[in-house]
Amino acid sequence: MKKYYKTLGLKEGASKQDIKKAFNKLSDELDPKKNDNQDFFIEETKKLKEAYDKLMNSYRVSALSPVPVLYTC
Repeated sequence: MKKYYKTLGLKEGASKQDIKKAFNKLSDELDPKKNDNQDFFIEETKKLKEAYDKLMNSYRVSALSPVPVLYTC
């Protein structure tokens, strides 16, 4: 997971809003359409999308997973 935070230029444990904001900013800067469709920008955009999907999916999974119940005796 560290790799994905680093790809987006964030510290580990960043909030969902920070991830979204960083993704939007970087994807706009690296947009292949704005940068003559160079292969570098296409590959970087793919890496950003992968990082965004993985991190946002981890938030979705954690939101849907049941909260463990701790029993004390």
